[in-house]
Amino acid sequence: MSLTRALVVPHVPTLLMEEAAGREGAVVRALRRTGETLRGEGVTLAVVATTHWQPSGPFLVDPTARHPTVTDFYGFPVELAYDPPGEPALARKLVEAGQAVGLPVEEGSHGADHGVTVPLHFLFPAADVPTVILSVSRRDLGECRWWGEAVARVLAADPRGAALLISGCLAHDLAAFRAGRSADTERFDAAVLDLLRGGHFEQLESLNPELVSLGRPEGELRDLALLGGALGGGARGDLLAYDGSLPGVGMAVVEFSPG
Repeated sequence: MSLTRALVVPHVPTLLMEEAAGREGAVVRALRRTGETLRGEGVTLAVVATTHWQPSGPFLVDPTARHPTVTDFYGFPVELAYDPPGEPALARKLVEAGQAVGLPVEEGSHGADHGVTVPLHFLFPAADVPTVILSVSRRDLGECRWWGEAVARVLAADPRGAALLISGCLAHDLAAFRAGRSADTERFDAAVLDLLRGGHFEQLESLNPELVSLGRPEGELRDLALLGGALGGGARGDLLAYDGSLPGVGMAVVEFSPG
């Protein structure tokens, strides 16, 4: 079945607060519905690129057999324990595929940070889907795109249905968020969503620098370049939910059907 779906998903801990308070918004509802759809489509494998793992060296792939929860958010009255199983054999294949095309890719142990645990908690609440965790390393966008292509080739050769999750916010101005002040970051969100919905990943590199500086994207667009490489260009995104109500933070669920 190979790569069945690709998704851009947020991981802000306020989503857990919504759940605890029983007032789930559009983003949480979209994640829950999407999880049900993925199960129905036979997805039994998740590959998650998390913007909370951003080393400055090579691309890293976590090959461990079970990913322990890493609590790396503070100041929120919620906690989450979510320890998904790993898939060591697939992780090694991903490393080998990247190295085969000359990319700096290595194994690295990281654990399930909230870029992994929060979206998977809503998509696959039983924590039973084998998961491979990828870093969003500080490489140039071209290398990130080539890495995404290598990831997709490995998944194309795997008989299982796989979902590729790109976990991060759109705008990510933490200073505005912490101060609770308004920031005009929705302009950045709108520009990025236009590219994703149009399948114009090649235009990420030519985004207006003023908009990028305004949005302060969490993965500095490297996560989206990886996604574009995995999709092969031209795949149009379906915006399932958007929430720009948090100061400086843009949350979106965008779904892609590769092929």
